Amino acid sequence: MQKRILYLLSLGHLVTDINQGLLPIFLSVYKEQVSLTFTAASIIPALSTISSSVIQPLFGYLSDRYQLRWLLPAGCLLAGLGMAVFGLVPNYYLLTAIVFISGLGVAAYHPEASKSAHYISGPLQASSMAVFSVGGNLGFGLGPIIASLILSHGGLKSSWLILFPTVLTVALLAHTMPAIGRAMAAGQRATAAGRQKENDSHTSLAAITLLVLVVIMRSWLHTGLTYYIPFYYQHYLHGEAAFASTMLSIFLIAGAVGTLVGGRLADYWGPKK
Repeated sequence: MQKRILYLLSLGHLVTDINQGLLPIFLSVYKEQVSLTFTAASIIPALSTISSSVIQPLFGYLSDRYQLRWLLPAGCLLAGLGMAVFGLVPNYYLLTAIVFISGLGVAAYHPEASKSAHYISGPLQASSMAVFSVGGNLGFGLGPIIASLILSHGGLKSSWLILFPTVLTVALLAHTMPAIGRAMAAGQRATAAGRQKENDSHTSLAAITLLVLVVIMRSWLHTGLTYYIPFYYQHYLHGEAAFASTMLSIFLIAGAVGTLVGGRLADYWGPKK
């Protein structure tokens, strides 16, 4: 049962992060259609990053203090709804608002889902977290391909098609919420018992700070490539959006493969070996 819940959380992660994978391709096409400057276009991913990442610790704080399992379906739904209306909004200012709102859905899903995945992971924590994380990486990677398929169906006005996987996943998450709660309760009891046996378990502020800095540098490079590969290929090399989507997906899916491999290696060697 716990494995099924972990896979469902990973699926929710995938569907939620597909919306972030859609954005670079949708934005590249939108920029061309309305002749946005690069400065105006760059504001949109900046707002998405602020709402999906910078605000995320607030949801993490609330998730630690309260039982907020309803954020799992709600966050996934909000992320999908925002991108579903991307091609339907009438102006740039409304577009920035719906991208920001979609990012809030992403921010709401991640802390509660990662907390749930942690508590139900059992002894193979690194592998379990890799399974959860790879859902997000695959979502990022599949997003450009799905964006290309949506655009080929009817242009940006077909962005609403993303609602199909979103609604299905939201329904599964909502249906499974009681089982997630029971699995988490069992995992929390086991974690509490394990902590009582550890005499030297303390959080190193220096280690966390170093880890955060590494993640910031990694995200800086990753986000820049994610958004500007399509821009560069389409607007400077005059290539087609479909091929830009494929290149971006290869780059992002390679990250998903690395996550799975890294999780298994982390369980095998551990931090002290």
